[in-house]
Amino acid sequence: MLSRKPDLVTVNLALNDAMNPDVEAGLAAYAAAMGEIMDRVLASGAECMLVTPNFMCAYVSHALQEEGLRAIARDAGRVQNEGILACYVAAARAEAERRRVPIADAFARWQALASAGVDATKLLSNHINHPTREAHGMFVEAILAQLLQPTVNMRFLGTGAAELYPNPYCDCEVCERARRAKEIRLRSAFLLNEHNMVDFGVDVLAASALYDIPLYAIENVFITHTHPDHFCLDNIGAATMAGKRSGHWPIRFYLSASAKAWLEQYLAAVRPLYGGAGEVDALLQMGRAEFCAVEPHRWFEAGGLRVFALETNHIVNGKEPALNYLFEMPDGTRLLYACDTGLYGEKALGALAGARIGIVVTEGTFGSKSLPRESAHLCGQNCCEQLRALERAGALAEGARAYITHINQENEWNTAQYQAYMDKNAPIPVTIARDGMKIG
Repeated sequence: MLSRKPDLVTVNLALNDAMNPDVEAGLAAYAAAMGEIMDRVLASGAECMLVTPNFMCAYVSHALQEEGLRAIARDAGRVQNEGILACYVAAARAEAERRRVPIADAFARWQALASAGVDATKLLSNHINHPTREAHGMFVEAILAQLLQPTVNMRFLGTGAAELYPNPYCDCEVCERARRAKEIRLRSAFLLNEHNMVDFGVDVLAASALYDIPLYAIENVFITHTHPDHFCLDNIGAATMAGKRSGHWPIRFYLSASAKAWLEQYLAAVRPLYGGAGEVDALLQMGRAEFCAVEPHRWFEAGGLRVFALETNHIVNGKEPALNYLFEMPDGTRLLYACDTGLYGEKALGALAGARIGIVVTEGTFGSKSLPRESAHLCGQNCCEQLRALERAGALAEGARAYITHINQENEWNTAQYQAYMDKNAPIPVTIARDGMKIG
């Protein structure tokens, strides 16, 4: 089915599984299978939605005359009345929530009817477990309630590291496995909302086209550092050819003072090669771009956001520390974008103490690979340590969650294996991000 490239896959399983006479083993196997199904759907690039099931019969209907059917109804009634089916539904919900998969909760609608005194068994066409035509409407209502929710603006435009995932030049088992599974990651970038985004690397324009995310309203870009997978002047220069634009000019690119100094040196060096001004110079002259130096550890406002920049131990050319950003969104939500970085030191953790961060988007470049504490990137183990350090510093809000991005092929984990490791070891809920994923 996934080979047909669906946009959305709904998953609705439980009724048959719940009839397993070994409740404990059956429930464990069901939860594992549901998690694997969701992982496969998400890894394919499709969106996934859990649809919870209807009730089964609460008693043996007098309409059932054949003893074989009456025996099945007795078993189904036991599963329904002893709360076994409800346990399966709870397990499915937990797997979906762990992966931030939306839930069309039809089961909750059946519960509400039963609580109101409705005989739910009479809503089953076979008097055991198949809903009537009219009762199917509850599934439609639950699905539409999810589909018609307001659009989520925050979105991953890429979740890979500098070399792409899989690396086009590499035929190692990790890259070959990723190709077979269509587990493709463009270079990392992140859309905060229609006007603001983080990083503008070599794949941003391709991701914009691939995921139907036009950038004509973008007004502010927060650059972490000037490595080309995060900052691509050619892609910025394409704005010289924009004929009509809904957003306001200029697009402001926020970057560190050392990054801005490098940019000015670079433009001066290449002007003779262009015989004058290149595209970026043209943008500056047209008033379509502006490069703004950011002072670390000081709040500023841009694009309706409050922004706080942190210097990290990821250094470009020996003198440009990469910036991580803490954003306060218009609704008060605080998001930490931690990419690229290694483990935070005391200065960064002290600056984030009490920050009430609700969402952490962190790099996890090296996955299963073991890295020293002084590394300028993170692996899975160090991601967990970073989250624990943020938790100890009081930086995380209650119910905080994290997403891992900027992943390369120099580790043994695929997405499902990385997710399993974080489920077991992370101190807060963590999702391995995928390209195009929306979060809110």
